[in-house]
Amino acid sequence: MEKPAALPPAALPRLIPTLTAGFNTVAGNIRLIFLPVLLDLLLWFGPHIRVKQMLEPSIQYSMKNLPASIPPDMAASVQMVWNDLLERFNLITALSPFPIGLPSLMTAEGPMKTPLGSPVFLEMRDPLTAAGIWLGLALLGLLIGSIYFNAISRATSEQKVDFSLRAYLMQVGQSLVLTVLLILLVLVFSIPLLIMVSLLSALTGGLGQFAMLFFAFIIIWLLIPMVFAPHGIFVLGQKASSSLLFSIRLVRFFLPGTGLFVMTSVILNEGLKILWTSPAETSWMMLIGILGHAFIITSLLAASFIYYRNGIRLVQANIQRPFQPGTAA
Repeated sequence: MEKPAALPPAALPRLIPTLTAGFNTVAGNIRLIFLPVLLDLLLWFGPHIRVKQMLEPSIQYSMKNLPASIPPDMAASVQMVWNDLLERFNLITALSPFPIGLPSLMTAEGPMKTPLGSPVFLEMRDPLTAAGIWLGLALLGLLIGSIYFNAISRATSEQKVDFSLRAYLMQVGQSLVLTVLLILLVLVFSIPLLIMVSLLSALTGGLGQFAMLFFAFIIIWLLIPMVFAPHGIFVLGQKASSSLLFSIRLVRFFLPGTGLFVMTSVILNEGLKILWTSPAETSWMMLIGILGHAFIITSLLAASFIYYRNGIRLVQANIQRPFQPGTAA
């Protein structure tokens, strides 16, 4: 297994060398993209487990009871959005849970056709059955996603690290705890903010859209310090809570460099996603998009692990640096 190019010890993580090291790591270990590609092929050609017929009556009832103040054209647009979501939503996308899951191009696309024709559509009519299938697929996705993150972590290590079943099972357990923690944190932050947005929308009307944008900005600002929360589990073997706290400390330590790294990674991934999704879902050219997306997103994840490892070295170097008293005036 080819190792990433070593970055200078105790040096501030630099953007371009770190991204380059991530791309080189995946290029030398191309099997790292196998699982994301497999998931996208399943979402493209596999069966679609839908909840359209189960949720459609509730959506139609809600649309009929919209406030009279909402313009008819806006109501029609909302109706079209809901119809499209119900048409394309596939319960199998639960195999890509947040934050430790396989990245997928087809999760957001929700393809309805393939080069071989229409896929098989399976309609869920029982809410308990649908919820059970979703939960089971999410747990399976967590197991597979932990394998993926484990492989990237070992590939970015400067020393050879063999796969350990014991370490993997610990990572799965802590990944589950981290997922629950992040969901709770999002709820704790979002509920008060949503109440404020609702009040502003009710009182001012026109400021509702601005309030929603401000709310989204606040949530992103709160989540950025947690961007390296999974890394501590897979690199240091930390517990979920310790990994979350260390991520916040690391991001604060490296600001604004970490913000630039995250922003560049997001722009690069989202910008290229426009290219990957340009072929029609009925074209075999979409295979190139699936392969390209898997390579890019895996390389960016590998770069984030390299960034994290170099950050650990710098934090340790600062802790071990002997205290030097200043000269008296």
